[in-house]
Amino acid sequence: MVARIGLESGPVIVDAAGEVFGEAPNIAARVQAAAEPGTVLVTSTVQRQVAGLFIVEDRGAHELKGAPAPLTLYRVLRVTGGRRRKGPRLLTPFVGRAEDLGVVDRRWQRARAGEGQFVLIVGEPGIGKSRLVEEFRARLGETPHSWTEWSSSQLLRNTALHPVLGWGRARFGGPDVSPERRFAELESVLTQAKLDTKELAALLAPLFDIPVPPERLPSLSSEEVRRKQLAAMVEWAIAGARIQPLVLVFEDLQWFDPTSIDLVHALSDRGPQAPLLILATARPDFRPPWSLRSYHTVISLMPLDEAHVQRMVAEVASRRVLSPEVIKGVSERAGGVPLFVEEVTRLILERGEKGGAKAIPPTLRQSLAARLDRLGSAREVTE
Repeated sequence: MVARIGLESGPVIVDAAGEVFGEAPNIAARVQAAAEPGTVLVTSTVQRQVAGLFIVEDRGAHELKGAPAPLTLYRVLRVTGGRRRKGPRLLTPFVGRAEDLGVVDRRWQRARAGEGQFVLIVGEPGIGKSRLVEEFRARLGETPHSWTEWSSSQLLRNTALHPVLGWGRARFGGPDVSPERRFAELESVLTQAKLDTKELAALLAPLFDIPVPPERLPSLSSEEVRRKQLAAMVEWAIAGARIQPLVLVFEDLQWFDPTSIDLVHALSDRGPQAPLLILATARPDFRPPWSLRSYHTVISLMPLDEAHVQRMVAEVASRRVLSPEVIKGVSERAGGVPLFVEEVTRLILERGEKGGAKAIPPTLRQSLAARLDRLGSAREVTE
């Protein structure tokens, strides 16, 4: 017997006997009936929630019994290997970056049309680089796309290709999954992308900490292996983007190791050949080792102006009304950095307005330290 799966998302009611009632389970049953044996169909509601994590096929609008209007269904083909972002803290509304978000949106439309784009978002810590990326992702909605992120660490900046290794372990599993199973999964993914599995699997496996069968090890010099590995990663990304538009996110390029930077460079060079959007974030001290091309865009995030700072303070304070003196103090000392605005405002809300602007720490570091002081003995865990 071959299973078929239909998924819908929404509120339900469960009675004491365990029976489930509501529109969502009824729609899910109809979607399941519309699925072919051995397939998974999801509604646009589900697709919106998991967009970027799976390769999907748009199956068009369906008239389903019990549904108030035709529903667009998507057939899930396979996972992309993308991971959910940890998510921004979302303490305040997204303010002061509408123009920057518009730039990313326009580059995405060009990328979807087959003209790959590279966007570098530059700014000081706390200025909102990751928040801009997250807001863009939220706007993608149910649009079919793949979303993959490589994140870096200051502690691993001398470890070759550590962003790729971290992504690979999440995609193919770690030591708890057998080497044979991980290698077979890698081969399957490459086959689905219509790539040369026999050669590329053995080259790419070490990048994801997947043991390679001895008979499959390439007889090449270490330098030649690394060159071919980078080329294989680029070919894989391009092939995947041609199947479904791909967004590649590189967080904190200033901490990428030199080999990873070479890979980013190679991807940006080949990007225009496929529906690929590369979003990279970096601090101002990062100097790209490549020249700007026509399909490259640099977004330099500036501090928020006073009006936006005041709006953020009001939103964070919610129903509390802070005095003009305190709001002015936050505006003067925040320097337009959203993270500073949020932290200082919350500190004031916790401590009260006693002391007014004098109670506002002059720097973000002091603000965070002041919040840690409230943890008492638990502070030792954070240090």
